[in-house]
Amino acid sequence: MSPTSFTASTSSADSGSGEALPGERATFLDGLRGVAAIAIVFYHFTQHTDLRLMTNAYVAVDLFFVLSGYVMTRAYASRIAAGMNLSQFMALRLIRLYPMFFVGLSLGVVALCVKHLLGQTSLSFGAIGSSFLINAVYLPYLNDETIRIGVHSVAGIAFPGNHAAWTLFFELVVNLIFYTLWRCGLRSGLLLASIIAASATFFLMMIVNGSGGAGWGTSVQHLVIGLSRTLCGFSIGVLLAELKQPPVRTSATTPLAFAMMGAFLVICALPDTQVNFLVAILASPLIVRAGAQLRLGGITKRICIRLGTLSYPIYCLHFPILLLADAAGILHEPRLGPIPVIAWVLVCCLLAHLAAKHIDVPARAWMMRRLAARNAVSVPLTKM
Repeated sequence: MSPTSFTASTSSADSGSGEALPGERATFLDGLRGVAAIAIVFYHFTQHTDLRLMTNAYVAVDLFFVLSGYVMTRAYASRIAAGMNLSQFMALRLIRLYPMFFVGLSLGVVALCVKHLLGQTSLSFGAIGSSFLINAVYLPYLNDETIRIGVHSVAGIAFPGNHAAWTLFFELVVNLIFYTLWRCGLRSGLLLASIIAASATFFLMMIVNGSGGAGWGTSVQHLVIGLSRTLCGFSIGVLLAELKQPPVRTSATTPLAFAMMGAFLVICALPDTQVNFLVAILASPLIVRAGAQLRLGGITKRICIRLGTLSYPIYCLHFPILLLADAAGILHEPRLGPIPVIAWVLVCCLLAHLAAKHIDVPARAWMMRRLAARNAVSVPLTKM
């Protein structure tokens, strides 16, 4: 997903960056990120069942990449160009991303062990331990092992205990690419256009071949598509952040915000086709561009901020929770209806809230104090 002024993920759902941005907080983007994370939960919880909800919601990942590029540029580009070194940059990124990432992986180990005992995965205890150690340093675990989820067996998941974490691996790779560019003072529109064109061309070729939604596996195709997919969305987000336009303050901003969120949910609910996937990745930059200009107030603003706060924890925790629910037989019910799915989504939101409040924020605060003491670096953290 993951997450100051504006908190956002990318991530993969930040993905999640929680960086401080100059100027007013773009609270609509917080809310959009939260809505997208919840749509992904519905998608994953019904993906391997006879009940399919939000069948096109995997495109929310591409929205997260755009959001991440936008936030990272606003938060870091100038500081990196002014001399922020690589160790400081990576320390800040890992402080934001790692606590919830680690919690998700740890919960995933428990879920995989339960599924192993039930004969629902070919991963041995040793392989589960190995995958955890490799994934814990943000690297994909190369394997062709299977995990039963719902009515399907899925093979070769790069992050077996937390399937959604593949986006964070690619985002960190792309972060390093853009750190290098910004450190060298390369921020021209021509360079960005070239990066977008190169990555988008390959990405669109994969869509035509029916593989545009890939990136989560360990095959060469998954790894190449995952990098292209991340680079394309992130680069577009960087370009959007470079464009200047005053914020919109009118009485219509709240209805417009809900209309744009509704439009994105409609896109997520479309049938899973190559055309709808293409529509989604083209619509995401337009929604981010328009939404970044909205300035909300009152209860709408508070709701959006809360959704943004929960988006990254939801993204990090929902798949291990899904594995546990599946091990309990929930996803194998012959007549799985929307009510159990909604209940499990609410469970995800509640656990995400508790984890964010009692683990993520305290852990990041402690890590920031340590970093500040050693490097005299001070960055405000998102507050609950």
